[in-house]
Amino acid sequence: MEKLQKRQNSSINFLRFLFTVGICFMHLVCQVITPYIAKPLPYNNFGAISFCVEMFFIMAGYFLFFSNNSLKKYILKRIARLWPLLAFSTIIAGILRTFHISMTSLTLGDIWNLLFLQGTGLYQGCATNGPAWFVGVLFWVSLVYSLLKIKLSDKNLAFITSFIIVISIFLLWLPKGDIIFTNARGYSPIGGGWISIMMLRGFIAIGLGVLLGIFQKYTVSNLKFQHLQNLSKSKIVFTAIEIILFICLCKNLIFGYNSIKLICLYFISLILFSMMFFLFIGNLGYFSSIILNKKIFNTLGNYSYSIYIMQNVVFYIIDYCLRTYSILTFHPYFVIIISMLLFLSIGIGSYYIVNSITNYLSNLINKNSKIKEIYS
Repeated sequence: MEKLQKRQNSSINFLRFLFTVGICFMHLVCQVITPYIAKPLPYNNFGAISFCVEMFFIMAGYFLFFSNNSLKKYILKRIARLWPLLAFSTIIAGILRTFHISMTSLTLGDIWNLLFLQGTGLYQGCATNGPAWFVGVLFWVSLVYSLLKIKLSDKNLAFITSFIIVISIFLLWLPKGDIIFTNARGYSPIGGGWISIMMLRGFIAIGLGVLLGIFQKYTVSNLKFQHLQNLSKSKIVFTAIEIILFICLCKNLIFGYNSIKLICLYFISLILFSMMFFLFIGNLGYFSSIILNKKIFNTLGNYSYSIYIMQNVVFYIIDYCLRTYSILTFHPYFVIIISMLLFLSIGIGSYYIVNSITNYLSNLINKNSKIKEIYS
């Protein structure tokens, strides 16, 4: 199991890249383009793609469980991976504002963002980078679960994590009132309370990832399961299940928004992904172990965080172009294609720029150490 966690998993990196592109697309068509296009398309159908954030949380919780770092080292590694690109995205947004490309000014809220407080309830605004709420929630919720993992046995960790998940689900879907603090974000009715709905999403999904790690740890160590997964017939069955789960999850996220109640769609998505992730992480079927076992997916997976965190820069550029050149509003598909290319090029370019800067600073501090990857 330890070797399994250390090596790159192409199928998981494929999912990282796919979900990142999906989230960028959803934000683009549901929020950025809609106010300008001349002939509106049914963009609201894509709202369920936002659940891809839960998939990232689940993956983070799973790998957190198998991390052997001390709490201090875990925090430092998280900051080293998440903060540089977060800061870079804020700087670029400020530059765009200087040249009047962005209509949003840097504010005190950006300071809270850089302290990973966005989406926590202490600060619920989005400042210049709305999607960055994911980073703050990921940092603090992972910190809580990491502390629990260090202090508790696997059995007690599973019990406490399950309890947190149940309570978070209850609060997430609580009827309208003064407890939930949403600020027009998330799935619960807007309230005026003090519990952040983003944090609840994090506690649920990262907790599921932790439980999935516990489950796999004891499943993989079972001799009967080891024998089963090595059978050729089992490989074929696992392959069929992987493909079915992948198709069902994609269909659920893309087309399920208007046909299934939101609460059902939420839980179905979590269940489908958890089952698929269990198969993918162990490369149990040929779909994950052969078809998706490509080096290119490892490379693309490493760009995922950079593409995600820099998407706000693309939003500002596209918004400026739509405001300035009205002819673009008659060609929404062209705008979408150009935007998707910008997501990739700016995200990948930022990855290398920030890596170069962090490596240079690292060499100044300690010539024997380098930060090789921002996020993997």
